[in-house]
Amino acid sequence: MAVSYFAMTLVDSVPILFVISALNGIAWGFWPILNSVPFYLPGIRTREVAVGLSMVMTLASLGTVLGPSLVGILQEQIGDLGSALRIVSFAPLALIVTGTLLHIRTDLEPDPPPAN
Repeated sequence: MAVSYFAMTLVDSVPILFVISALNGIAWGFWPILNSVPFYLPGIRTREVAVGLSMVMTLASLGTVLGPSLVGILQEQIGDLGSALRIVSFAPLALIVTGTLLHIRTDLEPDPPPAN
């Protein structure tokens, strides 16, 4: 994704931009999987999944709101919109860093069996 975002800032041809945008859309194919995996994790209750997914959606919305402001601030400091967009295009790489720093909890107890 970071590569496709970066490539979009370098392209002047509209057909090539459409191709890169299509590849970027394909790269976002993980999103439905990301939203469905928590339901299958052992020891995670449904309400915990709802809280986790709402947190993810809230942070995604926060990024949507703050992204243009960050690009605008960078553009004013650097003086070039293209450079500001190229810098911000690498923000998805933060997912790799946070993903490697997460620890998998193994101390969770499984859900009790349903009462009859």
